[in-house]
Amino acid sequence: MYAAESGRTEMILARVDMESGLMTDVAQLPQFEPQIGEPFFRVPNAGKVPSLVLGSLGQYRIDVPAGRVVQDDGIGGGYSYRRGVSAEELLFRDTLLDSGRAIPELAVSPDQSRIVWQARPHKGPSRGAYTSEIRVHDAASGETRTVATEGIPGGWDERHRSFEGNLLWISTQDLKPGSPANPLPWWKRFSHKPHVGDTPALVMAGESPAAASADTLEPLRERLQKEVGGQWRVWTSRAGFTRRPAISATLPTWFNVTVPYLIAPATKDDEVGKSPKDYEGSIALEVIATDNRYTVCAGPSYEPEVATQVLSIAGLTLSKEAEQHRLRHSAADWLDFRLAVTEQSGAAGSKSVPLANGPSLTQIEDYTKLFAEKGPNAGRQRGDPYVWFPRLDCCEVRPPLVTTSNRRAPYDRPHVLLSDKPEQVLLCGSKRPRPWSLKRVQAGEDAAGQPVVVMELDAVAAEHMAKLTSSNPGCALAVLFNNSVVQVIVLESKLSDRVVLSGKAFDKALVARIVRSLSECMMEQRGTTEKQTRTDAQD
Repeated sequence: MYAAESGRTEMILARVDMESGLMTDVAQLPQFEPQIGEPFFRVPNAGKVPSLVLGSLGQYRIDVPAGRVVQDDGIGGGYSYRRGVSAEELLFRDTLLDSGRAIPELAVSPDQSRIVWQARPHKGPSRGAYTSEIRVHDAASGETRTVATEGIPGGWDERHRSFEGNLLWISTQDLKPGSPANPLPWWKRFSHKPHVGDTPALVMAGESPAAASADTLEPLRERLQKEVGGQWRVWTSRAGFTRRPAISATLPTWFNVTVPYLIAPATKDDEVGKSPKDYEGSIALEVIATDNRYTVCAGPSYEPEVATQVLSIAGLTLSKEAEQHRLRHSAADWLDFRLAVTEQSGAAGSKSVPLANGPSLTQIEDYTKLFAEKGPNAGRQRGDPYVWFPRLDCCEVRPPLVTTSNRRAPYDRPHVLLSDKPEQVLLCGSKRPRPWSLKRVQAGEDAAGQPVVVMELDAVAAEHMAKLTSSNPGCALAVLFNNSVVQVIVLESKLSDRVVLSGKAFDKALVARIVRSLSECMMEQRGTTEKQTRTDAQD
């Protein structure tokens, strides 16, 4: 299959011999414009040849011996469906049953004596959603009846053609309830009044001995909501598991990455460090702890401080395997330093000064306009010497620093304009081996007794930092973790091997998390931290 220059699609129809595995071309198909789910085969009725629906061209009968396809709108019995025309038509012999821009769903009965279809989709009063009628035609009586009305999912629009799978003909014999031949040992039986006939139904509920229901998960959810915070919810479905209820929440890290958590009844197949076998969600998750009651899953960027609190409420402990996997993931984090851009005029009483040979006010306006129109990465793609970086919640940024918030360029997170010039940055990035590292990182206190983060750079970084800060006295230096601004420091004096981070948002818990993160990714021996010492942030 390939796309032709006309924008249409070309395909070759082939036949596969299941015994030999050989594939033989049957016919070259005409070019067509496919919709979602097209092309598709129509399963032939007994004694009939198969058909193929080719998007805007409609239906084709496959003539295998002749090696060709022939246009044929028949869909069974005397019914036909003309597709791809401006007003698609549903007919019984020569009688028009319905027409419209699209007939979204239809199905001919197995005995080909009746047809059901979705008719007259139209926008309803609620938020522009579509509604439609379900109609049935009986070939014997010639009668057409409207048997139901329905709402159509919001993703549908009138350009979609039929998927021909949502309307099914099922006989009462097909609905006769029965029991599975070999039910799983932990499934429990319970009686249920059958919908059709007088035979008692046997319904199987897949629930392991240790599994808890959504109701028994509610007390755990309440504790998590109260003690951990966030929005914890109990799901009986849509949590990503095929048949297990679960408690879920999405919690932020200190560096503004959101981490999903799921707590579900345990099964014997749950394995630490791997995604549960019955998890079908789109978000990456792995098991971080499990026992015979609960399985707890989290995203790879989980913080051990938060995970430990969640697990303790569930009566579990964080596994060594999960921590080893997290440490391999966190090793890719990094630390950077960049000079920040300030307004040329400055702000009254401000300690910081503009960069030497920094951007003009006109250039700053251009950077801001580009940001507002195309987002923060547009300047990088254009090769600008000054680019935008998001700031973390713990970062204090105020004039005269150039930010999106004070320049009316809204975005999901406030951004700060920083230098990308080689002589105005000290970058590490996620490269391995590191171009430089930290010799030590520890929690401390400033002269006022406020918590701070104290970093000691290695010789390579210290030399570069000394040149950077001595050449730009009074300027603002941004400290970044994973390309997000942690804090901005005014260079009142030359720095070399020692950098201190502080701020109003820096409490002991945040400092401990920053120290742990930096020790895992920026020290030669990851995971080692120094005990807290008292230091003067002005030193």
